[in-house]
Amino acid sequence: MPNSSRPFYRYEDLPYLSVELPEDVKSYRYSGDFEGEMTYIEGILSSGIHHANLLTDAMRRRLMLEHAIAAELVHDYQVTAEDLLARFRETYPDMQMHHIDALIASGHADYILRAGVPYFQRAAYSNLMNQCGNLLRRIQEPDYVSPPPAKPGNDTIRQMRHAGSLSRWYHVRMSIKPAEVHEDEIGKPIRVHLPYPAPSLSQSDIKLLCSSHPVKIRKAEQTTAYIETVYQPDEEYWVEYSYIHTAPYHDLSSADAKRQAADHAADPLPEELVPYVMEQYPHIRFTPYMIALADEIAGKETNPLKLARRVYDWVTSHIRYSYMRSYFALENIPEFAVLHGRGDCGVQALTFITLCRILGIPAKWESGHGVHDRGHGTASIGSHDWAMFWIAPFGWLYCDPSYGGGAYRSGNKRNWNHYFGNLDPWRHVTCNDFQKQFNPPKAFPRIDPYDNQNGEIEFEDRGLTAWEIDDRQEVLETHAI
Repeated sequence: MPNSSRPFYRYEDLPYLSVELPEDVKSYRYSGDFEGEMTYIEGILSSGIHHANLLTDAMRRRLMLEHAIAAELVHDYQVTAEDLLARFRETYPDMQMHHIDALIASGHADYILRAGVPYFQRAAYSNLMNQCGNLLRRIQEPDYVSPPPAKPGNDTIRQMRHAGSLSRWYHVRMSIKPAEVHEDEIGKPIRVHLPYPAPSLSQSDIKLLCSSHPVKIRKAEQTTAYIETVYQPDEEYWVEYSYIHTAPYHDLSSADAKRQAADHAADPLPEELVPYVMEQYPHIRFTPYMIALADEIAGKETNPLKLARRVYDWVTSHIRYSYMRSYFALENIPEFAVLHGRGDCGVQALTFITLCRILGIPAKWESGHGVHDRGHGTASIGSHDWAMFWIAPFGWLYCDPSYGGGAYRSGNKRNWNHYFGNLDPWRHVTCNDFQKQFNPPKAFPRIDPYDNQNGEIEFEDRGLTAWEIDDRQEVLETHAI
């Protein structure tokens, strides 16, 4: 274990997030006294005693995880309602505190209470600007009426239906560098883990084109381009590569598809799929509440394709899109989503996966980036997650609850149907499973222990946090093939 002055959890400790915390530790958390919680945990861990009882190994691991979560919450929740109001008044001068209350009521303002005072997540302003445009406009124009939902065309989906599949070639650059370092770290060894295209059903012809430093590409569920070198000030670490992404089209709404699924419903599950109908702690967890919800969604349906569609319909119609706090700060992501009715693309994907597995439908994670066409062979790129599910005799199929939910709320039924069973060729896959270790593994805890879309950096004695890193993802060129 690397030297550290603070409690240090190991990657394999993540399942212990499901261990219940003692009441005295929870009292610090529920009051928002995260600094006090960290100090209290440090005292327990240093003495090895809790209420005159020796700590179990499971509780020690859980407390180390809780210490790391508390440290993250302290840093990530520092925006007061007054700070938020001042920021909004730069655009909406007439905004008042009761408007902030209305935004909180919308469910998109992520906050925690500290000594009874709400503190908002650092991204709260951008989240609310993105998600609450109509509400904010009515602050300036009280009589403003939202326009009816648009039903835009989608050439990509029409082309997929006509051609049976679409493929695109991409040239991508991933770069990362430390934003903040200690002066004594100059000239010290540094380890860089950059996202790299993962072989998948939809991704092929992956080629490393060039890099800033010698790089190693090793197979893993979360493939990385690994650089190990000596740190020099302002040095950037990058890789460029190309790949082909192919999106097949499946018409799962047809009577024939439903009949085929029914005919194979009793087929034995292939052995290699068994892990994908099981729990994966701490998040893909069959809790009593999630089991009850799955049973309610399923009703008396037994056709696996129709069951999966019922899950998709429930998630896309009940979970509103909202930016999220760090996944590491959530103990059970799917249960958070169904209890609060909100979540980003990964939260929605994990909710779909968990409910499918409870119903005996193999399901798994895939993620990386969504690519957005800007025309003339250029595109932007942003982090995105989705899901896969397996139905005989079709095999693995795709599902994007986030894009599907957006289509559902805009009244675009065609696109809503499309993203059950299909994606599109505007994708960049870096992870084809959830909560998987790098190869080589990081010596220090991951910034995101579940996913990898931006990259991570560490020195010999510490790992850099998200706010100590500058990263950039660029699509340099793309074209249809």
